[in-house]
Amino acid sequence: MNMYVWFFWIVFQLTDHEQLSAAGLDVFPDEPRVNPQLLKFTNVTLLPHMGTETKDTQKVMEVRALTNLRDFLTVGMGQDLVVEYKETQQQTSGSGQAKL
Repeated sequence: MNMYVWFFWIVFQLTDHEQLSAAGLDVFPDEPRVNPQLLKFTNVTLLPHMGTETKDTQKVMEVRALTNLRDFLTVGMGQDLVVEYKETQQQTSGSGQAKL
């Protein structure tokens, strides 16, 4: 069993049996989807994963996003693509033109 699935099973069990006073979660086994059962617990706080929320990492991500935009406009594809999109682009590429 996946470590995250195991962990969430434990959280469910402890919360259901009122043996856990509170929990705060920011990583989920199937992100970005959140198991709807977690929403029923008033003592569980759910947050998006924010492990990279610093000024330095935000600056790096800004530059990377702008670089991807520039690359898309100049060569038709950025470097950081969603896997499914990247696969379709690799199958249909050839013109080198940006597809808008």
